This record gives sequence, C-alpha cells and structure tokens, in this order.
Amino acid sequence: MRPLLLCSVFILGSLLTFAAADGHGWDYRPIKVIIKEHPKLITIPHYVPWPKHVPVPKHVPVLKPLPIAKPVPVPKIIPVVKHVHKVVHVPKVIHIHKSVPVPKPYPIPKVVKVPKPYIVHVPKHYPVPKPYHVPIYVKIPKPYVVPVHKSVPIPVPKHVPVKVEVIRVKPLIIKKPVPIL
Repeated sequence: MRPLLLCSVFILGSLLTFAAADGHGWDYRPIKVIIKEHPKLITIPHYVPWPKHVPVPKHVPVLKPLPIAKPVPVPKIIPVVKHVHKVVHVPKVIHIHKSVPVPKPYPIPKVVKVPKPYIVHVPKHYPVPKPYHVPIYVKIPKPYVVPVHKSVPIPVPKHVPVKVEVIRVKPLIIKKPVPIL
C-alpha cells in the first residue's frame, strides 16, 4: 500500500513539473487571493456619480380667509289645531243587474266599386334613320378612280307594331224561373 502511494505521488509531481515548465499549463490561473476576516465586507472600487445641486423651493405661506360666523335663523313656532273627525258609516252600494236590450246586428250591403276601363295612349314610334355604307367617289388624279366608302345616314321607315289592349265584356245570362213540379 505504501509503495503505491509513493509511486502515485511521484507521478503527480512529475506531471505538475512538466505542466508548469512553460508557466501556462492546463491548470494555469493568475494567483490572486484576498483573505479577510469578513468576506462580505470586501470593497470593490466602482464609479459613484457626484450628486448634483437641486434647488429646493422654499415654502411660501398662503393667507387663508378666516371663516366668519353667519347669523342662524330662529325657527318660528306656529300653533296648529287638529280637529278630531267623527267616523260616519256609509251604507254599502248594492248593484242590481238589469237586462238591457241589445240591438241585433243586421247585414249591411257592401258597395263594391268596379274601376272603369280607361284607354292608355301608346306613343307613336317614328322611324330613325340607320347609317348605311354608300360609296362616295373622291376626286383622284387620273388614270385612277377608287371608290371610298363612307357611312351616310339614310332614312329608312320601319314598321313598329303597336299593342292595342282589347277589353272583352261577357254578356249577362238571365235564367228564367222554372216551375217546380
């Protein structure tokens, strides 16, 4: 057990010397140790801004109006005489049902107004000229004569059918009374 410990210590020591040969080994750290009795009280220097001068406005006394006592109205006492009313018994109203004759409804003949037929005047349609292509000769120096077509409106009458409403009246058929046997 003892030789094993000695070997391990020897190997560790050789490794440390090998790593620390150039000063920047795998466990290289800058040595900075601060030892104090109370680690919580370690002061770290930092920038503290200087407080600026802020003018504080002075208190200005304000004169308040003093409350003035107003005259209190004195209540006026008026004697009121209350009369005692006597209770008078009123007899109850007895309703007597009486039959009232109501007139019977009778049929009233209704007057039905039939509208009279009236004539509606249909506006007459007038033929409108329709443009047709007509050859118009334009003066062109000889030997060429070329017809040039231009649209010229020509009045063409057109038959327009007019709808005429026909009112047919059915004749009343009056049947003669037939004697019942």
